[in-house]
Amino acid sequence: MMIDPKIAEETKRFVEARDSYRADNPQVIGAFLDMKKEAFKPGGLDVATKYLMAVLMGVARGSERCILTHVPTAVDAGVSRQQLMEALNVSIVFGGAPQYGYATYALDVYDSYVAREGTANHDSQL
Repeated sequence: MMIDPKIAEETKRFVEARDSYRADNPQVIGAFLDMKKEAFKPGGLDVATKYLMAVLMGVARGSERCILTHVPTAVDAGVSRQQLMEALNVSIVFGGAPQYGYATYALDVYDSYVAREGTANHDSQL
């Protein structure tokens, strides 16, 4: 388990920039966030599964900012480290070496978040 102290700093910087952009564009970003809220409601898929999917989309797209955003929400929704690793393994199978790098980053974000928050969902089941 590797814990990168820069992840908390990266997350803080990203959140500040994101929130500033949101404040300057409330109608457009508000509409986007309404769509996101609707998409993440529980239905045929539970919320944890949807956030796990969001992490995988960030990994597949090579978006560190998506990974920084969605890993903590996945943890908070109940995704365990084992579940994340298994899902990341599937992304590596289909994405190869580039996904391996982003998968490693996502797992590091997970470990850093859990260490910082002092919580983990080791026994969670999707």
